[in-house]
Amino acid sequence: MFQSQSQSRIPSQLGSATSANPAAVFVVAALEKLIGLKETKRLPKLRESATATLNTLKSLLDDASSDTAPRSAAPVLSPELMRKMFEPLQLACASRSAVIIAVSLDCIAKLISYNVLVDNVPYRADEDIESTHDLARPDGSTTAAASRPSTASAGPAATPGGASDSQPLIETAVELVCECNIGENTDEKVHLQVVKALLAAVSSSLVPIHGNVLLKAVRTTWNIFLVSKSPQIQMVAQGSLNQMMNMVFSRALTAPTQAQLLMAAGGSSIAGAALLAAGSASVRTSSIASTSAPPSQVAPESSAPSSPPTAPTAAAAAPPAEDDADSGAAASSSGGGAAAHVAPATASGSGELDSSLEASAQRLPLPASPAVPAQQEIVTAGPSGSSTSTMPSDQLLRRASVSFSRDPASSTPAELFARDAYIVFRALCKLSTKGINENLQASDIRSTAIQSRVLSLQLILLAIKSYPALFAKPCYVPAPAGPGVAPSSFLDASRTHLGLAVGRALASPVALVYKAALDVFVAVVLHLRHAMKKEIEVFLSEVLLNIMEMKAATPTQKVSILAALTEIMRKPQILVEIYINYDCNPEALDNIYERLLNVSAKLVSAPQLPADPPTPQDLANASDVHRAALEALCASLHSLAEWIAVCKRSASPDGGGNAGAPHLHHQHSLSTASTPATPGQPGVVHLPGTASPVGNNGNNGLASAAASPATAPNGALAASASATDDAAAGAAAELEDNPEELINRKQQKMLLNEAIQLFNKKPKKGIQFLVDRGVLPSKSPELIAHWLINTEGLNKRELGDYLGEGDEDNIAIMHAFVDALEFGGQSFVDALRHFLQHFRLPGESQKIDRFMLKFAERYYAANRDHAENVFANPDTAYVLAYSVIMLNTDLHNPQVRKRMTKDDFVRNNRGINDNKDLPVEFLHGVFDAIAANEIKLKDDPLAAAAAKAAVASITAVSVSRKARREAFALALEEIATKVEVAFDSKRRRKYGTWIAASHSEHVRNMFEVTWMANLAALSMLLQKSADAAETAMILDAFKHCIVVSCSFDLDLERNAFVTTLSNFTLLNNANEMREKNFGAIKTLLDVALTQGNAFKKSWLDVLRCISQLERFHVVASEDPSGISNALQQETTSQGVVVATDKIYSGSVKLNGTAIVDFVEALCTVSWDEIPRMYSLTKLVEISYYNMNRIRVEWVAIWAILGQHFNRIGCHANEQVAYFAMDSLRQLSMKFLEMAELSNFKFQREFLRPFEHVVAHQPSSNVREMVVQCIQQMVQARHVQLRSGWKAILAVFAVIAAQETSEKLFSFSYDVVKAIESRHLGAVREHGYFTDAVTTLVAYCRAKLSQKVSLQAVEAIHRGIRVLADADKVDEAEWFAALHALYTVIVECELEVRTRALNYLFSALRDHGARFSAAFWQRIASEILFELFAPVTRPGAVPRGEDLSIWLSTTLIAALRQFIDLFGTFYDQLVHKLGDVLVLLKACILQENETLARLGTSCLQQLMESNYKHLHNADWDLVCGTWKELFVATTAYALQDPATVAGTPEEQQAKFQQIIVKCVLQLLLIQTVLEVTSVDHVYASLQSRHLLMLVDTLEASYEFARAFNGNLELRTSLWKSGFTKQLPNLLKQETSSVTCLLHILFHMYGDASLDRMSVLPVVEAKLIPLAVNILEAYRDLDPDSRKRNASAWKPVLLTILNGLVLFDDDSFKRHIKRFYRLSIDLLMYEVSEELRPSLHAVLIRTEQFIEH
Repeated sequence: MFQSQSQSRIPSQLGSATSANPAAVFVVAALEKLIGLKETKRLPKLRESATATLNTLKSLLDDASSDTAPRSAAPVLSPELMRKMFEPLQLACASRSAVIIAVSLDCIAKLISYNVLVDNVPYRADEDIESTHDLARPDGSTTAAASRPSTASAGPAATPGGASDSQPLIETAVELVCECNIGENTDEKVHLQVVKALLAAVSSSLVPIHGNVLLKAVRTTWNIFLVSKSPQIQMVAQGSLNQMMNMVFSRALTAPTQAQLLMAAGGSSIAGAALLAAGSASVRTSSIASTSAPPSQVAPESSAPSSPPTAPTAAAAAPPAEDDADSGAAASSSGGGAAAHVAPATASGSGELDSSLEASAQRLPLPASPAVPAQQEIVTAGPSGSSTSTMPSDQLLRRASVSFSRDPASSTPAELFARDAYIVFRALCKLSTKGINENLQASDIRSTAIQSRVLSLQLILLAIKSYPALFAKPCYVPAPAGPGVAPSSFLDASRTHLGLAVGRALASPVALVYKAALDVFVAVVLHLRHAMKKEIEVFLSEVLLNIMEMKAATPTQKVSILAALTEIMRKPQILVEIYINYDCNPEALDNIYERLLNVSAKLVSAPQLPADPPTPQDLANASDVHRAALEALCASLHSLAEWIAVCKRSASPDGGGNAGAPHLHHQHSLSTASTPATPGQPGVVHLPGTASPVGNNGNNGLASAAASPATAPNGALAASASATDDAAAGAAAELEDNPEELINRKQQKMLLNEAIQLFNKKPKKGIQFLVDRGVLPSKSPELIAHWLINTEGLNKRELGDYLGEGDEDNIAIMHAFVDALEFGGQSFVDALRHFLQHFRLPGESQKIDRFMLKFAERYYAANRDHAENVFANPDTAYVLAYSVIMLNTDLHNPQVRKRMTKDDFVRNNRGINDNKDLPVEFLHGVFDAIAANEIKLKDDPLAAAAAKAAVASITAVSVSRKARREAFALALEEIATKVEVAFDSKRRRKYGTWIAASHSEHVRNMFEVTWMANLAALSMLLQKSADAAETAMILDAFKHCIVVSCSFDLDLERNAFVTTLSNFTLLNNANEMREKNFGAIKTLLDVALTQGNAFKKSWLDVLRCISQLERFHVVASEDPSGISNALQQETTSQGVVVATDKIYSGSVKLNGTAIVDFVEALCTVSWDEIPRMYSLTKLVEISYYNMNRIRVEWVAIWAILGQHFNRIGCHANEQVAYFAMDSLRQLSMKFLEMAELSNFKFQREFLRPFEHVVAHQPSSNVREMVVQCIQQMVQARHVQLRSGWKAILAVFAVIAAQETSEKLFSFSYDVVKAIESRHLGAVREHGYFTDAVTTLVAYCRAKLSQKVSLQAVEAIHRGIRVLADADKVDEAEWFAALHALYTVIVECELEVRTRALNYLFSALRDHGARFSAAFWQRIASEILFELFAPVTRPGAVPRGEDLSIWLSTTLIAALRQFIDLFGTFYDQLVHKLGDVLVLLKACILQENETLARLGTSCLQQLMESNYKHLHNADWDLVCGTWKELFVATTAYALQDPATVAGTPEEQQAKFQQIIVKCVLQLLLIQTVLEVTSVDHVYASLQSRHLLMLVDTLEASYEFARAFNGNLELRTSLWKSGFTKQLPNLLKQETSSVTCLLHILFHMYGDASLDRMSVLPVVEAKLIPLAVNILEAYRDLDPDSRKRNASAWKPVLLTILNGLVLFDDDSFKRHIKRFYRLSIDLLMYEVSEELRPSLHAVLIRTEQFIEH
């Protein structure tokens, strides 16, 4: 009642009675309760103070509630009264009574909750102790840290009347609450009230606390969590800490920046300023807006915190990088009895916390109170205590060079909150690096040190996971001075602390610590990877992977690391980005992705035994490591496949993206929005120095979290800022995901690694390698030195030896190396220490001397003008440097017993400074620095090697457990040291920005570098594993590997994985099959369904598997006992059956290349499984499915199928061949239903297997089936047949040529006959008439049935009639028909060829007139003259029978008809006259007399029949042919002595040739005589042609006459056996001269002009010849005359008859010469034939005698 009345009567500071007066009521109630407690009676001072304050408050309340009180009166709880009110509360808190303290704390908490602790005292802008001289007051004066009182001393005694007037009420309240915690002896109720009050203070939105006060509140809550023994208290404290962190980080994230306030003002400067002021007032004013209930607080007495709780015990981290233990005790209050109750922290953890938090607060300045005008002087307070630094001088130097990048007095609320978040986060990082007492067991998870590190890491994790966008916020905090710029983001300011915290914690041997650190590491990778590229590299390369490679690492540690890595590797984009940012980055020497996968594969394939027996805290064993490694390996492979799928979905038209920028969805739950933004758009925050991720998902940390408004735990919206800086945009564009560029960078890295490895073995070869490869343009010492300084991974021992060499080139390089180092402003020891960190000093004194000389020169030149320089010249620095090296060895070498003292060191360095001594203080400082901190390599390879050797030796059984722990701890400490060194070196180097992955091409390279290790590990494990879940993972991994291989056409890799998976099916050994083998089958079928387009040769394994499954199915159906029940169930299971069917039916979805591979593999399996025909059936099935493909693809398919049908149709098993042919028939029927395009001839290819089978199948039954199939197709599909006619006719051609069964031969011809009679028109229409006649010719050739052959000839003749009936002459078809007859003539039997010959010349005679001249020329060349090829071309013999038979039968008839045809179509064939003469000449010169006579007869016929057509040139050819014939038939061999040489057989052959020639000569002479006796032929011959014949006959006559006159030669021939009688050429002599005289007399008596022109020539030949003959006859001896009278009779008759025919003038002129010779004939016996002629001559002579 009293409370409600007071609330209605008391006005507030803002004119409302709902805020201040209720708080006054709470104070009244608390004071009354205090006074009423019995414990208060023993504290009179407290009772008096409480009573006085209570009376004052009541009086004021009564006045405020009176009706006469003005509404605008001042509030009851004025700042002055509130300060006075704190006196009883301070006294109560200083009492030893928990009840009294609880009441007081409850009151304070309520006051804080209602936001009434507001006064006009400004906040103290505490300076950072590291930058005292860098912070200026607003009025321009400089503040000193010592000019203000200590915060710790500002207790109740500062002002006797209450709280200190120089301290804000809220700070007084917080410090008062904090002082109530006196450690682990504090009552639980007090702890609860302390936590409640502090949570209220931190959560206050109107009166926020900053800086030291905030840290003190957090520190106190932290200590309560650590020291309390009550689980409930710890839970409440931990929950409160979570809420405090949420509040601190959410305020920093959501507070509007100055730019945002100005932007929201619409661009007006006046409005922007007003809005900015309004925004600041929302934080800086202490006005109370309403009397609404205070913010919800954690009720310690009733419930746990509402924020996400963390585990009561979490991990801790390693010692901090900076020593902040300078204020280790808690602040104590002064005055009254409070000091008795405020005790220093009792637990080590709380002391460290105090130190860290307080030091963090002291290093951050706080702005003046927002309520104080800017011109008011800021009242500051000094630090809480003094500090003595014990850190190394280089750290002191760095700490002394930091400065604030922004004046805190002018800071905006956003900057204040960001600074608060920073100092808290930095404190957490430093807490996580605090070391654990060496005597403390790692298993003591209840120790405060471990709990402290664990909790700090958990809160760091909270900040990273819940507020990733905070790390992109601008944060004005201390930054290194010098050339660098101030940190531009929260993360830039805290990255060093975060890196060291996580790195050292990861290397902790305590399970809770490294597990918590792993959680933080995962969060860093998921959310902050774009800005922490170098830190992540160190975590992975230097810590995690090294631990995983250690045999001594505990199984639990390995399992934890693998679990964390698995979580990362489950994110496809992150895994790819690890590869492209590290493995493809020349700046990162380690191939992290490759190493990670290889280590995982090694752990999978070779799990290590635990170094120690498992403890209760270490329950993991080798099998757990094995399982975790398998999960990591499988997760990585799954991510590779998933990334390919994501990129494909983005590249697809409906994927909503493009190939270069996949739009990825959330893969991890975040408190931020999931909509990614692009650079340059409003609302996107990008960290400076990071690449703008393209298409990032929710895991892209900063960019995604800051890209859009995010809902913080308190419901506020996250702030955003726009990134429009041109430089940042340029950097983003420069670092786009360019696969080609990254491949080049990968090659550069490989080249660099090769160079480093070579340098570490042979430095000079390494340098030469760099020059040869163009990495170094030349061997310039400066270039080499720059490379040596900036290249990581060089062996520092080799580097020291190389630089210390005495060669001129090495010395020049060493000088350039030292000149590139900066020693300015450093102390001598620090400079020397820095110098010796770059290499390991060689052991040779000469090398050391050269190093120290150059160092001294460089150091002296850099510090000569420095105020603290003590060296007179470089020689002094040289001698001292050498001395320091000796001192370092003396003090720290364990083998040195008597060590150098400080006086010895001073004495050793007397007179070195230009004959003077160096200051003793300086030398003492040098000695102390070396004694305190040995100069040694931080990343000493020898120490690392020793640690590895120690760890490697701990697996020995004889080594104790303690020794193993110590060795492993040594290795972890070495790792921690390397982490610090790595961060230090990388901090100095500019590191490349993070590249966001957006292409799938990287997966190819990622897979190629690890697939062999993956295959080895997975295959070995699959073979051994019996665990179903494990087997499922492995099979899934196999599937992903195959998917990746197929995606990039990696044939070798795909074949390896598919073959291995196929082998694991064990289908060849059914008895050994287990569940995992069935799983392998299903996996193989599944991946074949999805990746069939890229399976290529791997289809063979899949289809073999299916074939084996079908075999088992058949066996099970025939004999169920033949296989196991499990195998029966699996082979008949619906899943397997459906998958198998989908593979075959899904073949239609395969692309053109894949279907070819599929069909090829199925054909192979089909052949292998014979006599089973399952796959053959499936071949037919898939042929049906794919028959509608485009013709180009179908041609490629049938090229394989056709060959397979060829092969299987010729199989020895008739059943198989039957099935194949029947299947082919069905396919053909189906295919022939499809119309064939005009430009395609695929029907022919489709039916060609029939041709192959009939040609190669030995079984006549199968061949007969083929004929039946063809017959059915012709009958059913003759309308659709196009190019198929060719294949069909080819089948019958093969049968006709090869068939041995007369039945099948006749049957096949019946089919052909039907085609010829019914479908010849269709055959002609589609251009296959030629094939039809070719097929008929094949039947003509066959000797199996003459009847069929004759029918075939008749069929050809019918075909010719069909051609003749056509309106147009198709020369191609005519030629085919004629050539078919020619072939039959040449090759077939006599009766068949005779009929064909008649048909050929009949067709030419009957239809030749329709042929063109060109066609006649072709017919003559290729058919007519080819008929006589056995005569014209030696060696060309007819293929039908013996040449002599063919010549005597067919050729004779053909030659006669040919000459007749030549005469008939002379005009068309005249151009072939020469060839005809050659033909006739060849026939005449044959040894066959019949043919020779035929030839001469044909030649005579040619001349007699065509004399009208022969022109002079033609007669030249004819006469020339006669001359050649006479020459060729002249027996010149009779005059050759060699004729009688040789064996009798040879002589006989020669004699026979001579006889033949003689006979032919006589035949020619007779033919010439007959031809010239034909008047029209004689008349057609010109005189020159006749004279040519005369000369020829004369030569023959002279040859015969000469031979007859050579008695010796004739005798020799007779003796050699040439003839039985003396040989002679009398017949040739008389015949030739008779013909000669006949022609001459005919010409002499011819009165034509042509003859008259040559009359003298004729006369000159005729008269002497006739005279000579008569004289020779007269001179013959009687016996010879009598014996040869008959031979000479024609000659004499010719002469006598010729003389009678002379004209009178000629007769008169020559009779004198002939008269006597004629009279002499009467002296001999004159035959009856001569008498009339002689009588006529004498009568003619008598006439001239009479006259």
